[in-house]
Amino acid sequence: SQQNWQKYNSLKRPGQMRAQSYQTLAHGADTIQFFQLRRSVGGCEKFHGAVIAHAGTENTRVFREVSQLGEELARLGRDILGTENRAEVAMIFDWDNRWALDDAWGMQIKQKNLRETCCQLYAQLNHCGVETDVVGVDADLNRYKLVVLPMLFMTKPGFAQKIREYVENGGTVVATYLLGYVDESTLCWLGGFPGDGLREVFGVTASELDTLYPGEGNRAIWVKSSQQSSIKDYCELLQPAEGTEVVAVYGQDFYSGHAAVTHHVFGKGHAYYIGARLDDAGNAAVLRAALADAKVHLRDLPQGVEYHCRESENARYHFYINTTQSAVKVQVESGADLLSGKNVLGSMELKPYDACAIEEKVK
Repeated sequence: SQQNWQKYNSLKRPGQMRAQSYQTLAHGADTIQFFQLRRSVGGCEKFHGAVIAHAGTENTRVFREVSQLGEELARLGRDILGTENRAEVAMIFDWDNRWALDDAWGMQIKQKNLRETCCQLYAQLNHCGVETDVVGVDADLNRYKLVVLPMLFMTKPGFAQKIREYVENGGTVVATYLLGYVDESTLCWLGGFPGDGLREVFGVTASELDTLYPGEGNRAIWVKSSQQSSIKDYCELLQPAEGTEVVAVYGQDFYSGHAAVTHHVFGKGHAYYIGARLDDAGNAAVLRAALADAKVHLRDLPQGVEYHCRESENARYHFYINTTQSAVKVQVESGADLLSGKNVLGSMELKPYDACAIEEKVK
C-alpha cells in the first residue's frame, strides 16, 4: 500500500496494486509475493505497508484488494503457469558500460543519464505494444527482429562483430549517440567513432560531440516530413558515408543542416543511428520506422495502457493494463477475459488501474 523510506510516502490508489501485479505477471512472473504480511510493532519498517495493518482486522481496503487478487490468480494460474513471453525486440544494457560512462570525463554532463535514456526508449516501444527484453551484451540476438543500443559507450570483444553479423543477416538495429567510443579497458577506439568496425555497419562517423548547457537546446528536422523534435544534452556531428540516408538534420547552431539521425542498409538489414538526445516524439519516429523495417507488429494503444503477451503451444494470453486514473476504451482481441470471466468482442473499457487477460486459442 505504501513505502516508508521515500521522501514522500503516498498511498497506492485503489486498484493500483492489482494493476502492478498484473504488469509483473504479464512480463512473465509466475508468482506475486508481498512484503510484508503484518506491519511490525517496532523497528525502522513499522510503518511500511503490509497486508494486515496494526489494527489486525480484515476490514481494510488493502486486505480486500489482496484477497481479490488472490482469488483471481487462483483461477488464472490454471491457464498461464508455464507460458512465456516471446519478445521480438531486445534492448542492450551492460553494467560495465554504465560504470565506464559514469567515470568518463569530457562529456561535460555529470549525470550521463543512461538509465533514463533506456527508460525513455523502452517507454516508446511499450507505447507501440511491442514486447521488449532487456538483455546483456552476451545474449543471443538472433531470436530478435530489432535490437536497441542506448549509449553503448563501451564495446566488449566480439560484440561489434555480433552486431555486424546480425544486421548483415537481416536484423534491424537502432543505436544512439556515444556508441563505440572505448574498448573493455576504456581505451578509445582509433580510426573514428563508432569504433570496433561499427562505422561500416551504421554508415556514419561521429566526428565531434557537442554537449549543451542546461537550458540550451537544438532541434531535429525530419527531411521527408518536416517533423521537428527538441534536443538537449548531446549533439554528435555526423558524417554520413555514401549511400547512407539522412533521416533528420539539426536546425540550429553552426551544424544546422547536418545529419542528426541516419539510416543505413547493411547487407540484408537496417542500421539507424540517433546522434542527439531527442524528445519522446523524436525517439518514437525513429523506433517506428525501425519497427516497420523489422516487420514487428505495432498496436495503437491509448496513452498509459500497456500490452503484453504470454504464449504456450495452444494459446496466447493478451494482457492490457490501464496504468492511469482515467477510464479508457481499448481495442482488444475477441475472446474470454480470464479476469472478469466475460466474453469480449474486439473492444472493452478499462476502468482506472484495471486489467484484462484475453485468451486466444491457437489451432
